[in-house]
Amino acid sequence: MVQSRRSKYLACLLVAAATSGALYAKPDLDLAPSFESLDLTTVLRICPPKVQLPTPDDERCTSNTAESIAATQKMQLYTEPFWALVELRNNTKDDRIYVLEHHLAITERVAVEELSDKAAATKVAGEGASVYARDYRAPLPAYRLQFKAGETKILRISIRSDLVTRMGFTLHSERHYIDELQVTNVLHAGFYGLMFSMILFNLLLYLRLRLRMYLYYVLFIMSISVMYMGLFGHGFAFIWPDAFLWQKYSHSAAKFTAAIFGIAFFSAVLNVPQRMPRLYGKIKLAYPLFVVAGFVTPFLAPQGIFLIATIVVAIAVIYSLALGVLSAVGKLPFSFYYAIAMIAMLGGALINLLQTAAILPSNTFTLHAMQVGTALEAIFLSIALGDRYSAIEGENHALQHQRLEDKKRIARDIHDVIGTEFQMRLIEIQSEGESALSSKLVSGLRSTLDKIREFLFLLHTEEHLPAKLEKTIEDLLRRLELAKKFEIERDIVIDAQAIGTTEAYHIERAVSEIISNIARHAQASKIVFTLRINKQGGFLAVRDNGVGFEKTLAAKNIGMESLGYRAERLRGRLKILTSMGRGTTVALRFRGQA
Repeated sequence: MVQSRRSKYLACLLVAAATSGALYAKPDLDLAPSFESLDLTTVLRICPPKVQLPTPDDERCTSNTAESIAATQKMQLYTEPFWALVELRNNTKDDRIYVLEHHLAITERVAVEELSDKAAATKVAGEGASVYARDYRAPLPAYRLQFKAGETKILRISIRSDLVTRMGFTLHSERHYIDELQVTNVLHAGFYGLMFSMILFNLLLYLRLRLRMYLYYVLFIMSISVMYMGLFGHGFAFIWPDAFLWQKYSHSAAKFTAAIFGIAFFSAVLNVPQRMPRLYGKIKLAYPLFVVAGFVTPFLAPQGIFLIATIVVAIAVIYSLALGVLSAVGKLPFSFYYAIAMIAMLGGALINLLQTAAILPSNTFTLHAMQVGTALEAIFLSIALGDRYSAIEGENHALQHQRLEDKKRIARDIHDVIGTEFQMRLIEIQSEGESALSSKLVSGLRSTLDKIREFLFLLHTEEHLPAKLEKTIEDLLRRLELAKKFEIERDIVIDAQAIGTTEAYHIERAVSEIISNIARHAQASKIVFTLRINKQGGFLAVRDNGVGFEKTLAAKNIGMESLGYRAERLRGRLKILTSMGRGTTVALRFRGQA
């Protein structure tokens, strides 16, 4: 009886052993000597969400079914760990190294356990695991698997994330992985290098031209670059290593800023505020909504932030495409380069979508189609920006031409009226006979008429003709010395080639105003006069030892306003130092001709 029970027990053990042998005799993936790379979509044994810590013989975990394939391809939210199993066998006579690479950089936590080796530590990537502790310093989590000849390993994989992700993995031979990594690193380095070049170039243009559309472009391209760095893992791996919180939200935050500055840039480059003010007024209403969303989203769950950021980007994309259509139909200025930029962006997105849907093959181009499209978009938008600047320059030139024509007309009218009147008064005075008084009046009227003609000449032309400023200033000071008996110290050094007629006129008017104020109000006996002008700029300083004045009382004085206007026209800075009983110093520093 006992012998019979023992026989049955041994038979059961043999059946169990045979069953176990049958179960593990055929691994999920047999790695041949020629193996290089394989997407594990149909190989992974995907466990239902309710299954936690599955064992290798858990029959609920299945592979190559509609449900398991969907789990490796469909983006979902996994707040609880989601599990998969895979059994790999090195079917070669040599020790081999393989690399298990996760498809996404935004997954919060990815863990890989070797169930066949109880002593092996669990390998973790993502939040709480330093990027420096990874097997490879790479944008995507990658795990180094060492196999002895003929060895079989059972891997238990789990993912968990507050952002949508999927159970997507690829297995590589180490040589193939490193070769692919080098190629993708070169491509991404070229992409980010191009983006950085566009940012730097247009930032320098903004600093030189001070046109806000260049600043909008810079901030837009910077946002897109940060968005890609967060999405593809380059930021976490190389730019902000171990900044887990920023890695989690960088992609969504950059979406907000890309949408805001993208809308501002698209509007500026196609001149929407002037050509379609009603449309621009409506889209401006979106900015407060974006700001409110930006303040509210930090209090939401990560998935909510991701969703709102995506909606904001969708609004910006739809707006940019709508502007492209309006430009094509003539409602906005047509920009060939803007149209090419939009086509490049949409083309890259379409190719990436078709590759994800397995309609197009996966190769270097299709896998990086979005980056290629974005790079082309950045280039053509920069060219469109230059095209828009040329259009602005043309508009400004036309306005300047019209302004000059208006000034010529005004100059002719003033000349015809005032010039004729002055000439008639001179004739009338001279007809009364010669006398000391009549001679003085005639001389004064002729001098005044010459000043009027000089003023009219300035209205009539924009040319920077050589000016005789030094002689004019000397005449002014000499007349003041003779009329008021001032003691004047002079320091006048003027490079005649460094100043044109327009600048000379404004300097002369400023000097005349200062001298006139001293003669009428200062009660001074001594003046120190300094005027130095060269190609870099100029400096005017007039100091007297008079009674001074209270600046607050003279702030709205016409003479003070006139001096401020002259300083503005000279692109300079005016400074007045004075106090009651201590004299006055007026200083004006200005730049040279552009």
